[in-house]
Amino acid sequence: MLKTADKAQRDRTASVRDMFDRIAVRYDLMNRVVSLGMDASWRRAAVASLQLSQGSTVLDLACGTGALSEELNKAGMQPVGIDIAEQMLKQADEALPVSIGDCLRLPVRDASAQGVICGFALRHFVSMRPLLAEIARVLVPNGRLVLLELDEPRPWLLRQCHCLYSRTLIPLAGKVLSEKQAYKYLPYSLAFLPDPKQLEVDLRETGFIDITYQSLSLGIAQIVASSLESGSRGSAN
Repeated sequence: MLKTADKAQRDRTASVRDMFDRIAVRYDLMNRVVSLGMDASWRRAAVASLQLSQGSTVLDLACGTGALSEELNKAGMQPVGIDIAEQMLKQADEALPVSIGDCLRLPVRDASAQGVICGFALRHFVSMRPLLAEIARVLVPNGRLVLLELDEPRPWLLRQCHCLYSRTLIPLAGKVLSEKQAYKYLPYSLAFLPDPKQLEVDLRETGFIDITYQSLSLGIAQIVASSLESGSRGSAN
């Protein structure tokens, strides 16, 4: 079972890396277009949810083009971006420190960051437990974790409108501005979002406490924030 899960994760990682390398040049433009400009406010809210002081070191996991790292920098923090897609990193501001790396095997010492932030990447992991355990490893005791991710609205009508928009207009925008196949896949990847109840269980069992949820823009995005319990180093078991 473990070997099967590992292979599934390796396959998904390779597929995601190749896809993001292909769409890297137009990625920021597409984010702005398909989110109707709301993505900037989501990132600001995520950075605020860290509740960290200026000068704090924050790992920006799956940092992509570094948009979240830029917000961290504006807030006076010290971001370190990590991503598997080389072409995405090439679009980042050269003044920001970024590195190629796998979120499941971070090239970072134990207890070396006051915060970890991860934007729009949870769908790309087969299981949350190994990711959260690795994050717990690199966080200092009482360090903060913020997960920014897409979501689906709960009210039926809003959910249907969101589904129609995601599965028709977003691929159309991708066809015109970037790559149709990638932006056909991304809306459907919402099905890979972790179950909220199971995510809370996984967070608690890897040492995270004080878990909060924030719904954004009528439920089309979400922030999950928590703190690493003092003395905890996480567990993937």
